[in-house]
Amino acid sequence: MLMDEPKDDKAGFVFNPKDTTEETESPEPTDPAPNEPLNNEHTSEKDDEPLFNWSAPNSYSSSKSFNWYLILIVCTLVLTAAVFFITKDKITTAVIVVSGLLVGVYAAKKPKNVNYQLTKYGFAVNGRHYRFGEFRSYTIVSHGSNRSAVLTPLKRFVPYMYINFASDMEQEISNSLADVLPQDISHKDTLDNVLRKIGF
Repeated sequence: MLMDEPKDDKAGFVFNPKDTTEETESPEPTDPAPNEPLNNEHTSEKDDEPLFNWSAPNSYSSSKSFNWYLILIVCTLVLTAAVFFITKDKITTAVIVVSGLLVGVYAAKKPKNVNYQLTKYGFAVNGRHYRFGEFRSYTIVSHGSNRSAVLTPLKRFVPYMYINFASDMEQEISNSLADVLPQDISHKDTLDNVLRKIGF
């Protein structure tokens, strides 16, 4: 009697349980190096250190005389009358009157001292921190015996940042800013020029 020949697998494959184990096993994930920084920003914040601290007024506006307030009242009344005569719009006229009053109230406020801190990667104003990476350039503006570093932001529609300090600190602050930002000598702030001309 002839013995039946064993049937071959269709693809010549012989099942072996060890093959399944080896194929399904995946290599264990390797942990990142514990000392490797996640990004440069975190490293910069960690390594940031204060360079120096100082206090300065938040405004260098001069004290206003009685004539200054008289001129403000006259200008407000004249502008109000002209706008009402031309437009007959009560709302616009009321806005001009309120604006004149707000300018007078703001002018009567005395400047307050602000605490500044200059660090390696930014600066702080009354504890609120700003990074130099948020600004494009800087310039130094003179206010008599005082100075201001005016920083131009990268984003549009964001106001300039003013860092006020005494004239004897100009060299230190200018050198520190020059290490991280280009100086814009041709900087022109129209609003700042107008405010200074009217005593702010």
